[in-house]
This record gives sequence, C-alpha cells and structure tokens, in this order.
Amino acid sequence: MGAGDSMVAGIVLSLSKGKKLREAALYGIAAGSAAVMTPGTELCRKEDTERLYAKMI
Repeated sequence: MGAGDSMVAGIVLSLSKGKKLREAALYGIAAGSAAVMTPGTELCRKEDTERLYAKMI
C-alpha cells in the first residue's frame, strides 16, 4: 500500500465519519504524506496523520 492508497483510505474514512469533502480531502492528503514518512512499504501512522492534518486545518 502506497501514499496514494493511504490518501484514498483517509478520504473514505473521513467521509464515512460524516466529514465534509474539504476536510476529508485534507485528511487524505495528511494520510498520504504520513505514508511517505515511514520506511519501505509501511503504512501511515495514525499519530503522524493526525499531526499533519492538524497543521493544515
């Protein structure tokens, strides 16, 4: 699973929680960015995603 997959997963997760499209897109961007912060093919870490998302909103 790569950064693109993580981005889509972040968007889908946010939308399923009732977030607006803009918030979901930002969360997806944060998840994709968090994925490239991990070594190899590791998945994104929730704490990295949350931290990046908080900086964007």
